Amino acid sequence: MSEIIATAKSLVFRAFSCVPRLAARIFFVLIFACWLAGCQPAQPAPPSQPSKPRYSLSPSDDSVLRLGDISDAMNLFCSHTGALPKEVAELRRADIGGRLDFTSPIDGQPYVYVPGGLVSPDSPDRIVMYDAARLADGGHWCIIMPPIKPGRVPASIVKQLSPAQFNAYKPAAP
Repeated sequence: MSEIIATAKSLVFRAFSCVPRLAARIFFVLIFACWLAGCQPAQPAPPSQPSKPRYSLSPSDDSVLRLGDISDAMNLFCSHTGALPKEVAELRRADIGGRLDFTSPIDGQPYVYVPGGLVSPDSPDRIVMYDAARLADGGHWCIIMPPIKPGRVPASIVKQLSPAQFNAYKPAAP
């Protein structure tokens, strides 16, 4: 065993003797410098800035998102009960994610809920909720509900109606 160790030592010494001494010194100086650089105290990280969104929503865009959440809750409510809620408070039971906000981000007023819906002679669909705040063109964001049919999942949508389209809708007969 001692012969093997002695042979290994002589091989190592022979391998390093063929490397010029200057190159070996440079190699060890570089290794030492890298080791020293790694042992320096780390610079404190700069305080993190809160990330800014890549885009900002206008109040009108935010109104569409809120009405979309309410529309989803209405669809869920109608699929379970087969009818529209009598009042907005009933929708809170269908609010799975806790995201429902019934106030307009445009003017801070509550959305207008029409339990019987607003009907138009031109369409079988009804406006069931709308943002009373007028948009720049005078129109409104509305939740429009098609007729509820038994055994079918309701599919209300959020749609922007022009003033002429919106004014064509009138309260449904009781």
